[in-house]
Amino acid sequence: MSLIVNYPNNLRSIAYSTDGSSMIVPPKKVFLPSSILEVKAIILGSDKVVIRGGGSGFVGGSLVNNDDSVILSTARLSEVIDLDRTRMTITVGSGMTLSSLNDFLSDYDLEFPLLPLNHSTTTVGSMVALNSSGFRSFKYKRVYDWVEGLSVVDSKGQLLEVGKLDLNNFLGMEGITGIIVSVKLKLIKRVRTRSMTFYRADNISKLVELTRRLKSDPNISSVLLFGKDSSVLLSLSNDYHLVVEFEDLSGEIKGSNYLEKYSLVLDVHDSLVSKGYSRVVDPKIFLDKVSIITEFLESNHVPHFFEFGSGTVYSYYHNDNTTYARIHYLFKNIRRLRGGITSGFGIGSLSKEFLDDVEKKLALRIKVRCDGINKFNPGVLVDFVDNKFDNPVGTFDSYDSSESVDDKVHLNVSLDSINDKMYNDMVVEKYDDYFVDNTAIEENTDGSVVDDVDGSNINFKRNFSSLKDHDKNTDDSGVDDVTG
Repeated sequence: MSLIVNYPNNLRSIAYSTDGSSMIVPPKKVFLPSSILEVKAIILGSDKVVIRGGGSGFVGGSLVNNDDSVILSTARLSEVIDLDRTRMTITVGSGMTLSSLNDFLSDYDLEFPLLPLNHSTTTVGSMVALNSSGFRSFKYKRVYDWVEGLSVVDSKGQLLEVGKLDLNNFLGMEGITGIIVSVKLKLIKRVRTRSMTFYRADNISKLVELTRRLKSDPNISSVLLFGKDSSVLLSLSNDYHLVVEFEDLSGEIKGSNYLEKYSLVLDVHDSLVSKGYSRVVDPKIFLDKVSIITEFLESNHVPHFFEFGSGTVYSYYHNDNTTYARIHYLFKNIRRLRGGITSGFGIGSLSKEFLDDVEKKLALRIKVRCDGINKFNPGVLVDFVDNKFDNPVGTFDSYDSSESVDDKVHLNVSLDSINDKMYNDMVVEKYDDYFVDNTAIEENTDGSVVDDVDGSNINFKRNFSSLKDHDKNTDDSGVDDVTG
């Protein structure tokens, strides 16, 4: 086991002082255990323990928040423990990165299909702790659907084997209930052929309408919607673009062109962060509300894109003295539209005050049951004071946006001025992880197909009747125009 002690100019210690949130909090000690026995020893010998996976989170969840905390990095808990090729399951250490996992599985013609936004650095344990989804959740949903079991070390240093019935004590709890040391995951046969199509429109509602009809296609794994600002980062026109990934050759872009284009899509996040948009939030919104929230974000100059499997809108902010007010204003309107304030990045220490009292009490109830001494990740998700949640000044419910927001930042438009009649008339069912609305999805039963760009047939067995002028006029880029 390695121990890093903080002292001036210790580069290894500095590396553990920050994460994707750009916060800087130097730790006094960083432990890198390589076995469960070492994990137990650290827990029993430490007052407070902050668990760190890849360190790529955006909400400060892997940073110390008091002098008593030490960091426990899972980086060396990265071994393959068991591979069952017949049942297509694998058990790995929680510190294994997703990229390393799939590199290993490729030799066995298998893969783990989820693809989180920070997929190159995220660890298996972090994905579980956040119940991540990602780019391919349109088909593959969330991590919960792929976890068979966990091994967890609790605050008493005891090793727990956690089955499916008890996963909710740890999935999505951001490490506040125990240290996940290994994970058993379901796998799929490696997908050898993927392709994609970019659909372009000058009106976002046309692409939302198209998205409704894509849901029934089993060969579609990913549907992403990019606004005008984020489309430019993809070297596309200043329009709205729907990026659809297929697990066959139905898409216009194939082979090496697919790899090049999809790499650009995956790099949009890094491109925005490199331009100074270091504060990222990921609320969830219903499909029926996408047009409303898009107009709100664009009018307030917030770069963003949507992932339609989980209903996530990834929103990017410069980290300055207006950021808190701007994010608060976004979350207030997300609440009004009956959405959720996070999808896969977590709450951490930066967003916990935006939880309402019911959400805090639910999280605290699980925290007290699993870690009643508040050993793990103190200050993350909930404020824990003598087994009661602390309601600090400036929580979501007490923050007065009508007075404070406009003093801190100029907001060009509010949801009150955006299609209130549309909002009031819509009835949405909370079903299928924020995707499905009350609009019926019509499917062709006669096996008909939709012509592609050059007049040949592609295997789209779906009804585009409401997009009567679905003209697929394209250039060599493979971008299809959606008109009508």
